[in-house]
Amino acid sequence: MICLLPKGVPDLDVSPMGHVVKDPFTLETNISGIFVGGDASYSPRSVVKAVAFGKDAAISIDRYLKGEDIKAGRFQKWNSIEFEPQNVKLADRQQMQRLSIAERRNSFKEIDSGFSEQQAKLEAGRCFRIYGTQGQGSGIRE
Repeated sequence: MICLLPKGVPDLDVSPMGHVVKDPFTLETNISGIFVGGDASYSPRSVVKAVAFGKDAAISIDRYLKGEDIKAGRFQKWNSIEFEPQNVKLADRQQMQRLSIAERRNSFKEIDSGFSEQQAKLEAGRCFRIYGTQGQGSGIRE
């Protein structure tokens, strides 16, 4: 994370999950002229989303520095649901069985055996985010 805040700046508003609170369209924080994007404003996502947030923040910063209205013409591109689990016990990842190094030598056997049905269900139960299918009307979250 790159932080360009001078010393003595009041604390930013932070969500219970530790993400900086910001305007969802302009990415401006509770402090005028301070913008945020990427993992600091949302939990880790894809590189594509990080670049998109960077572009949106850059547009806001450019408008701010030019004295223009940073909200003019800004709108939410799609309906998404932000879900930050609170008071949720995080489950450990399931570990796949792997062939030992000795068994891999001079062998064409599959190294990762995959999950059992039970392990697959436990691993799927850890997922809180459904990328690409969280739009309104998908039926997934409704």
